[in-house]
Amino acid sequence: MGPKETPFPGPGRRCPGWAEAEPLRRLHSGHIGDCVAWVLAGMALLAALALPCLVT
Repeated sequence: MGPKETPFPGPGRRCPGWAEAEPLRRLHSGHIGDCVAWVLAGMALLAALALPCLVT
């Protein structure tokens, strides 16, 4: 990467995969309650994925 190149897109440009993430972005308002709900949902998902490894 040259001195003027950055890994981030410039103003007005979006990262690859932005369109696929748009439905999730619409669900998240940025309100603190939303943030807490997303953290809890993520923790529950990770726990559900880790449970089979812990049981056996």
